[in-house]
Amino acid sequence: MSDYDNEYFFIRSDDANECLPYLRPDGRTNGITFRNRALPQTTQPLVFTNALKDDFQRAGIKDEPADILFESSNFLVRSHLHERLLECGVPDMHSHPAVYIGDDGLSHEDYWFIGFTRRLDCWDRMRSTFDTPPATIGANDFYSVRRYALNASLFDVMPLRQRRLFQMGATQDAMVVCHKSLAAIFLGNGNSGAILQPVGDY
Repeated sequence: MSDYDNEYFFIRSDDANECLPYLRPDGRTNGITFRNRALPQTTQPLVFTNALKDDFQRAGIKDEPADILFESSNFLVRSHLHERLLECGVPDMHSHPAVYIGDDGLSHEDYWFIGFTRRLDCWDRMRSTFDTPPATIGANDFYSVRRYALNASLFDVMPLRQRRLFQMGATQDAMVVCHKSLAAIFLGNGNSGAILQPVGDY
């Protein structure tokens, strides 16, 4: 295990919090290619609802919108976190206004969708554990990775500013990864809606 494996974290939903909604784009948003390309500023805000609404209602659970809400490996952040991310000058990151409509029908409009126009293929094929063959879409291969190790040779020659926050490339999960220097942004006061899992512990 290299030091990089302990310096980087997968940003994941806090599954221990049973009140966190799991996002689903509404019909209009679902018809937009928004995850991997920046949208024109004139595009209306992206709208999401709780895909688990029926399950929550049956279990008597009230959804609690946190500072970070997940849609698969992608996520929304509240405006104050969005401002902090913009200050970091993250390469290839794009954002767009977003709305979460709670189970009670109320709109929470202080969110931004965070996406990436490019992914960073930086996992070490020699030290990671993955299934073969990969899924092939177009000219790209996407692997199901069971244990990750980062490519130290690549990171040694890549400036930190280019690898502080990125979406993992060539994997089916495409999880977002942050450097330890950004950890506080995503952890907040401990109930941000996200957890950080060291890459080496995955």
